[in-house]
Amino acid sequence: MVGKGASTKGSARAFDYILDDKGQAIELGRNLLGGTNGHELLKEMRFVQQMNKHCSNNTFSFVLSPCPDRDYSRLELKQYATDFIREMKLSKHQWIATIHNSTKTKHIHIIANRINPQTGSALNDFRIGKRTQILSQKIAEKYGLTTAKMIAERKQREQENLRAYYKKMFLQETQWSKSIFEVIDDLQSHNIHMVPMKNKKGETQGFRFMSAEEKKQYDERIYKSGRKKGEILGIKASDLGKEFSLKHMKKRGIDFTGLKLTATQQKLLNNITLGSELKINQTNLTYKRKR
Repeated sequence: MVGKGASTKGSARAFDYILDDKGQAIELGRNLLGGTNGHELLKEMRFVQQMNKHCSNNTFSFVLSPCPDRDYSRLELKQYATDFIREMKLSKHQWIATIHNSTKTKHIHIIANRINPQTGSALNDFRIGKRTQILSQKIAEKYGLTTAKMIAERKQREQENLRAYYKKMFLQETQWSKSIFEVIDDLQSHNIHMVPMKNKKGETQGFRFMSAEEKKQYDERIYKSGRKKGEILGIKASDLGKEFSLKHMKKRGIDFTGLKLTATQQKLLNNITLGSELKINQTNLTYKRKR
């Protein structure tokens, strides 16, 4: 479960948003609120918030997103929201919670009043974002759900495995001197896209390694925007190791003829003898190049 939290000034629009969700929002519960729309709900909260005129960010906004590895019943989501509100010491405050279903990841929205209706004191919002993350993880552990930490660790393992695979296949396909275009084509046969990253002049500045899905997203971004976007996709070639820099590629015997490079890179490569690098230890390569 991933949790996000912030203290805000509150607005009718925020209430209308969590109540709508393209007509798919489901209310989980509320406390000390009777309004049916954003204007009415905000008016009720403002009445209580008048008790503490020193607090400007007097409204809490939370989002709880259970891992989309399975479906969750309304009863389960209500329990998560109730536990969260109780642990945040908001049970006696005004609050409303809804489910949003319109996205791939079903999630919970909570808007709560920071001001206690009995005392007029404001609940502490120090590091509210971090506290929300910690509490959402605690709730996930309580109910045996996937936590944000588990998701991060899994993604890290996947990235490490992917980096190792990209590196292995690159070294395999560059055992013989060839052109950069041959390397790109050969890697594509392994569902690896070695994509040139170009500047506004169309000069290649480097490469990124992408999966087929990432390449598709990258192409769609360029098509829709009319300009190069999406460099955040995939893995930067130089991040895989020094052998992925243009300099070391040429030393390994890769010919860049036909590829438009920046003047600086072209000057650098002109001073390097093609295939000058000593043969790299390839004992870990288990695949043989297809003839």
